[in-house]
Amino acid sequence: MNVFEKYGAKAIWDKKTTVNQYVRFQDLFESKKGEKVLVYICTDTNYELYLNGNLAGFSQYADFPEEKMYDTYDVTEYIKEGKNLISILGYSQGRDSSQRAVGIPMVKFAVVEGEKPLSVSCETTKMSPAKEYRSGDIEWISQERPFNLEIDFRGDDGWREKFVSE
Repeated sequence: MNVFEKYGAKAIWDKKTTVNQYVRFQDLFESKKGEKVLVYICTDTNYELYLNGNLAGFSQYADFPEEKMYDTYDVTEYIKEGKNLISILGYSQGRDSSQRAVGIPMVKFAVVEGEKPLSVSCETTKMSPAKEYRSGDIEWISQERPFNLEIDFRGDDGWREKFVSE
């Protein structure tokens, strides 16, 4: 049994799947701040992981869509007693390149304290398009460096630090 099955985490993604898509995910969870807290995370292409507004991890090495690997982070230092916020920026390239084989757009995560799951990716995880990033079929630079990055920080509503309820 893999770690996601063990804790009941599901692969999730915004249903408006397209190429070059940025999606943000958020969940609130409670902690007593006693034991070590780990985050297990897996995505189709790349991610940024935040705990209570602190950058706790990012990216993912290239792997095969049919045999996904996951990253593990010790995030104990970012956890506080009471309510905590996990925020993830997920990215799906959605097209083959020299660096990545196209896979199914998804994010999977589990926040675990000791052996107790505090938060797992599921149907109730808040997800929304990342407003500050331009998603969709934009300029393709080359097979080695795929999509151009278009970002406008005026669209950033502070979602990494606070739960955004829209």
